[in-house]
Amino acid sequence: MKLESIENKLKKTPDDMDLLFQKAKILQRTNRFSEAKELYERVCQSSEDSSHFHYLGTCYEALKDIPSAIISFKKATQLDKDEVNSHISLSEIYLNQKNYEEALPHLIAHSTVSKNSFSSYYNLALCFSHIGDYESSLLNIKKGIECLGNPQATNITEEHMRFIKLKCTVLEKMGKMEEIVPYAEDLLKVDPRNIEVLNLLANTLAKLKRNEEYLLLMDKIKLIDPSRAFIVHLNKGKVLQGEGKIASALQEFNICNELRPKDLEPYWEKGKIFFDLSKIEIAAFQFKKVVEIDPRFTEAHRYLGYIYQKTSKPLQALHHFNILLAKDPQNTQILLCKAELLLTINKLEEADLAFEAAAEVESENPIQNLISHKKSSKTNKKLKKKKEKTEEVQSEPISLHSPNLKEYMLHNPILLYQDDPISHFGEFIEESWKHGIKNPQKLIKQQKIEPYFGRAVIALYTGQRELAFKYFTVVLSMEIKHGRTYLLLGNLFAQKQEFEKSLMMYEKGLELCPSPRPVEALINIGMVYVSVRDWKQAVRLLEMARKEDPFNEFCLRELSRAQIQLDDIQPSPLNSPPKDQPQNSPNSPHKANTKTKTTKNKPKTKHKAKTKPNKL
Repeated sequence: MKLESIENKLKKTPDDMDLLFQKAKILQRTNRFSEAKELYERVCQSSEDSSHFHYLGTCYEALKDIPSAIISFKKATQLDKDEVNSHISLSEIYLNQKNYEEALPHLIAHSTVSKNSFSSYYNLALCFSHIGDYESSLLNIKKGIECLGNPQATNITEEHMRFIKLKCTVLEKMGKMEEIVPYAEDLLKVDPRNIEVLNLLANTLAKLKRNEEYLLLMDKIKLIDPSRAFIVHLNKGKVLQGEGKIASALQEFNICNELRPKDLEPYWEKGKIFFDLSKIEIAAFQFKKVVEIDPRFTEAHRYLGYIYQKTSKPLQALHHFNILLAKDPQNTQILLCKAELLLTINKLEEADLAFEAAAEVESENPIQNLISHKKSSKTNKKLKKKKEKTEEVQSEPISLHSPNLKEYMLHNPILLYQDDPISHFGEFIEESWKHGIKNPQKLIKQQKIEPYFGRAVIALYTGQRELAFKYFTVVLSMEIKHGRTYLLLGNLFAQKQEFEKSLMMYEKGLELCPSPRPVEALINIGMVYVSVRDWKQAVRLLEMARKEDPFNEFCLRELSRAQIQLDDIQPSPLNSPPKDQPQNSPNSPHKANTKTKTTKNKPKTKHKAKTKPNKL
C-alpha cells in the first residue's frame, strides 16, 4: 500500500492503529525515523503486540537513543518470549557495549528458537570466552562449525575462519597453545595455500618460540603470496633480533627498507638496535628517518632527545623534548630532562619553571604548601633582597672563569665541580641516582624527590640560602637517607660560617654515600677544616680526595698549602733532638757533623782565595 492511499484513509479514520502502523513502517523504510517513532509511540500506547514494540525499538536505535531502544526491546520480549528479532537486537546492543553477561540470556533464547543459526553460536561462544567459561565456548564453536559444514570436508570459508580464530583464542586463554598447531596443520591439509590459516599457525609458533619452524613457515607464506614479502621480512627480523642474531635481523630490516622506503617500522627497529649497541650516531639517523616519515611518532622524538642530551647538544635535545611536552605537558620525566638541559645552557629561570611544573604534577607532595608560602608578601620581600644581592654575580654567565664567582668559591667552600657547577648539574643528578636505588619503589620515590632537589641546588647557587634550606627539608621529609642533600646542607652551613653544623652534615652525607666517596665532598670538608685552621684534619681529607682524583688541580693546590701550614706549626723530625739526649749535648750527631764540616771547608776556601791573585 502506498503512503498517499494510507493518508487518504487516515483522513476518514484518524485513530485506525493498523493504518498508523503501516504508515510508520513506510516512513521508517524511507529513513524518516523521527516521524515513524512518533507514530509507533502512538500505536504502542494502546497495543500489546510485541512486533509494535520491536519496530519502535529499531527507530530508537536508528536515532541512537539506546536506553529507550533497550526498554522497547525488553517490552517486546516480555510480551512474547519467542520474539527472536528483539532478542537479537538486545544481544547486539550488549555485545557492542561489551556487556557480555547481559547479552548471554538473549543469545541463549535466540539459539533455542533458531537452532541452525551459526551467528548465534558464534556470539554465544564469544560471550562464554569473555566470562571465562571456556568449555561452553568450545562447545558452541563446535555447534557453529557443524551448522556451516566440517571445514576438513569442504572449503574453508570466511565464516569458518571466524570460528577457527575464536577457537585458537580460547585455547590460548586455556593455556593449550600446543593444541593449536596440530589443529591448524589438519586444516592446511585440506587447503594448503590458505594464507589466514598459515598466518594463524605462524603467530602460534612465534608465541611458542619455535623460531626455526616459524622462519621456514614465513618463507612459505612469501612464496604463496609475494605481496606479503614486507611483513614476512619484518617479522623475521623481529624474531632474529629476539634471538640475539643482530646482523641477520638488520639484513631483514634492510630488505624491508628496499621494499617500502616510506614505511617507518624498519627504521624504528634498526634505531632501537643501534641505540642498544651504543652506536648513537647511527641510531640518531634511523630515528630522524622515522620522524621525517611521521612527525607525530613520539617515541622517536624521545630517543632523539636522549641522544642529543647524551652527546651534549642541548638545543637539539630541547627541540625534541618540547615536541613531547606539547603532546603531554604533564610528563614529569621529560620536564626534568628539559630542566637539566636548561641548566647546562645557564637559563636558570626557565629551568626553575620546568622544575616547578614537574613538582606541580605530583599533587600529593608537600611542595604546594611551599609554593603558597613563597607567594606570601614576607617571603617575596626576602627573595627580592636576595635577588638584588646576587644580581652582580649573575650579570655574567655562572662559570669559574668569572672572577666574582671565583672569589666567592674560594671564600665559600661549594666546589662541586671544577669548571662550571651549573652545566654539570645533570651529571650531579645522575650520580645521586646511583645511591640506594635497588628496586622500582625507590626509583619512583627518587623521581618524586628530584624536582625539589634540583630547585634546591638552583636556589643554593643563586644565593637564596633560606629557600634552598626549605627545599632540602622537603627532600629529607620524603627520604631521610638522601646522602647528597646532607652534603649540600654541609655546603650551605659552611657558607653561613656555621662550621660545626657543616661538619655534622658532611659526616652524615659521607656515611650515606657508599664508596667511592664523592671527591667534591671530601674537598669541601677539607676546606671547612682550613677555615677553622685544623690543618691536620684538612690535610687528611684533602689527601683522601687526592687518592680518589689524582689530577684535581684545586685539590692539589689546597693540599700543598695546608701541608705548608702544618709543617710550620709542627717541627720536622730531622731537626728535633733524640729523646734520650738533650738538645745542646756534645754527643749529638748533628752537632758533631756540622763542626767537622766547617773545619774541613775553611782551609779550602782560604787557599783558593790566596792562589787566585798569584795565578793572575
